[in-house]
Amino acid sequence: MKKFQNISIILIFLITITLDSQTAKRESYIDIPSAHLTKGLFINLNGSFPTGSENEVSTDVNSGLEFALNRFNILLNWYSTSNFSLDLSYLLLEQNGMIPSLSFGIDNITYRQYISPIGHAEGDTQNTYADEGYDPRPPEVVSAYLVATRKFSENFEMTLGLGRGRFIGYGPRSHLLNLDVFFDEKNEIFAFGFFGGLKYTIPHGPSIVIETDGRDANLGIQYEYGLFKGTLGFIKLEQLASEEGSNLTPRINASFSFKTYSFEAPKSGMVNINLLDLNSDKPIAGKLIYEDGKPITVYISSTGKKTLTLDPGTYLFTLSSPDYKMKQAKIPIRPGQVLNFTVKLQKKLTPDMLSSLELTQKALEDYKNKKFKEARSKLNAALQLYPENEKAREGLQLVEKTIQEEVRSLKEQARSQEAVNLRKAIALWQEVLYWEPSSEVEAHIRELRSRLASLTKPKPKKKPAPAKKKPTLSAAQIENFYKAGIKEYVQGNYREAANYFQKILDANPNHEGAKRYLKKAKEKL
Repeated sequence: MKKFQNISIILIFLITITLDSQTAKRESYIDIPSAHLTKGLFINLNGSFPTGSENEVSTDVNSGLEFALNRFNILLNWYSTSNFSLDLSYLLLEQNGMIPSLSFGIDNITYRQYISPIGHAEGDTQNTYADEGYDPRPPEVVSAYLVATRKFSENFEMTLGLGRGRFIGYGPRSHLLNLDVFFDEKNEIFAFGFFGGLKYTIPHGPSIVIETDGRDANLGIQYEYGLFKGTLGFIKLEQLASEEGSNLTPRINASFSFKTYSFEAPKSGMVNINLLDLNSDKPIAGKLIYEDGKPITVYISSTGKKTLTLDPGTYLFTLSSPDYKMKQAKIPIRPGQVLNFTVKLQKKLTPDMLSSLELTQKALEDYKNKKFKEARSKLNAALQLYPENEKAREGLQLVEKTIQEEVRSLKEQARSQEAVNLRKAIALWQEVLYWEPSSEVEAHIRELRSRLASLTKPKPKKKPAPAKKKPTLSAAQIENFYKAGIKEYVQGNYREAANYFQKILDANPNHEGAKRYLKKAKEKL
């Protein structure tokens, strides 16, 4: 892209130095002024040549030196190496909402009454383009004008103006643009004519311009790149409609402007830096190093925030913080831009940190498999190794919340069963004890067992029928088998859990907890 831009600039320059035409201002369209003002010192070149056999015009170079500061614009033109003229303009208003920019100017302040880009032969008032040799010819000297420019968007604008002198035409169509159309006689000295144009800028590309300068209709493209601005136009388009046999033809116009000095200091840009920890998104202290002719170091506080004001350009930012990996980024700063720049640094991992991250991953797998106690144990171990492991901390909060919900549900069920079925209530409280070991829960279970014992009446002794001898287990063995069965059930080992509950029921067929969980385990198989 840059190669194409450079080639385009060189081609416009080479074409221009071989041509002759009126030198345009930096902010002109093709041949009409606009109400824009760019401060600086400029060297301008401009020229045109006929596309056919129009009147013979020698090849000359027209040049200009332009000076723009504050609201004033001054342009010194040198036509065909023989004539000089001065153009002055003043920016009256800058665009504000619906109100357009407005400028007043005077072109061709010179020592000759008639002046044109092709030079001036002594005693010859008609030394101009063939189609502009009007009778009478409006004097181009002191061509005063008033012009307004309105930008409707970043890409589209319109310019309208009213002027005398060089803006007056008496051609077959151009005469309709000046005020003499309302009078029977021509007032070439005091007449005023209209001029105007439209300009559309392709985003990141050239501008397309169409205009009338009061005498001619023109079409062209403009391209601005850095200090350079070039225009390539197809002017005097009205000649395409000339009568058959006419030797008048349109012309190709080219202009070139080079900014040699700027009176405006480059507008600075602003960068809002936000330095964060990658894992926690919490602000961290650090430092920034960037190049601006020499390395500059900026320290960032524990808030992680820092605001810099920088000249336009591209900067290489190097951000670092103790125990964190360094990070670099190229940051383009544009004039007037406010850029929010967030950087997340990753901690340098120690062996303990790596172990912590590995434990965290295993714990999350346990959680998915509903092994909540194992997940909680691994996450606690992970946090002991790496207290700033936010993933482990968040995972532990999730596991604890899940366990609390399970325990709350079991407690509600157990309390509702205490008045209905003490055995079932005791079994539920034993599940609570598994998830949440507590001396209070153990004491409550003992109290419920005591109540159950006092309510149980001895049954009349009957002669036992011959039967298969049941295995005998002590109350402590039954309790241990029950806890082991619940643990296997929670871990998803349903067959082993069923074996424990069956052994309990073989020894004590009335064990409600074993009955309920044996049924659940068999349903899972």
